Amino acid sequence: AMRSCEDATVPKTIAEIYDAIGLGPFQWSLFAIAGLGYMADAIETGVISFLGQECAKDWPAVRGNENLLSTSVFVGELVGAFVWGPLSDKIGRKRAFLYSNVCLITFGMLSAAAPD
Repeated sequence: AMRSCEDATVPKTIAEIYDAIGLGPFQWSLFAIAGLGYMADAIETGVISFLGQECAKDWPAVRGNENLLSTSVFVGELVGAFVWGPLSDKIGRKRAFLYSNVCLITFGMLSAAAPD
């Protein structure tokens, strides 16, 4: 006799799927790596509101142009989305995410090491 779909024990909610599959070391490491990558990106965009005021104190060229400083960060985010999005289709999301984080870390460290 044929069983109906209602009788089957197929998970129907996300919680049931997680319970069926489980979360192992791979899932937790993926969660940590992706979380750190997104955290670094969020910090970059979040800190710009505080940075604009401090830059205006030290650099006369920035005074009155704090909005331009903020805008440049978001233009960079827009360009990055147009570059990394299609690139991830070609090389895969994992490698694109890795490369974008390497770029973020590299240029972040270079800007931190820049002289006054």
